Amino acid sequence: MEKEKKAGCRIELILILLMSLVIFSRATVTAHDFQIRDVEHNATSNAKRDANTCIYALAGCGVPIFSLFYVEYAPASDIPASELLGKSPEYVQVYTRVYQQEIRKKRRRAVLSGTLVSMSLALGVLVLSATDE
Repeated sequence: MEKEKKAGCRIELILILLMSLVIFSRATVTAHDFQIRDVEHNATSNAKRDANTCIYALAGCGVPIFSLFYVEYAPASDIPASELLGKSPEYVQVYTRVYQQEIRKKRRRAVLSGTLVSMSLALGVLVLSATDE
C-alpha cells in the first residue's frame, strides 16, 4: 500500500514538474517575442522620423524609372549610432533589418507619389493642349 502511495506521489510530482516546465518555457518565448516586437516598433518609428521623402518625391517627378531603381538597389541610409550603442547583436540585427525595410518603403512611396503627380500633370497638359487645337 505504501509503495502505491509513493508511486502515486512520484507520478503527481512528475506531472507538476512537466506542467511548470511547459508554462515557464512559453512565458520565456512570449517575453522574447515581446522584446523583438519592441525593437521592431522602435526601428519603424525611427525610420519614419528619419526618412527624407521630399527629395525622393522630387526625384520621382523628374526621373521616375531611375528613382525606383535607385530606391530598390541603393543602400538604405545609415542608422543613427545612438540607437545601437550597447545593444545585443540580435537587437542590432533586427533593428537594422526593420529600419532599412521601412526606409525603403517610405522612399518607394515618395517616388511613386512624385511619379503620379508628374504623370497627372503631363496628362493634364496633353489634354489641355489637345482641346486648344
